Amino acid sequence: MIQQAPHRVWREMHPVLIVLVAAFMPSGPALSRDEALERYAKVAAASLFAESRCPRFQVRAGQLTTLRMATAITTNEESIIEAKLRKWSGEVHQAYVRNGAADWCSEVYDLLGPSGTIEKGILSKQ
Repeated sequence: MIQQAPHRVWREMHPVLIVLVAAFMPSGPALSRDEALERYAKVAAASLFAESRCPRFQVRAGQLTTLRMATAITTNEESIIEAKLRKWSGEVHQAYVRNGAADWCSEVYDLLGPSGTIEKGILSKQ
């Protein structure tokens, strides 16, 4: 395979995850409430799926819990989060199938691993 800049490979291979990146990198004012809930759902769906499908990947539950607490999800928002998690679980699965396990796992680790560009330390490797 021809070596390409990671940024270019990222755009060509992972359109769903590009949406994920855009949602995590707000430019300007803080995220709206809906955007914050969407962000949490995307991270949770991607990380939990990665743990089940990517060899040696493990969700760092404390980090995911910290993100949930920072998002300050209320009891009244549980049904909203559940719907967003279902939506993003489907999107994540489609991206995994479309892009293949090795590429998808590598990219999600870059996004959510120890040096994650979206959220640091949600995923680790055993």
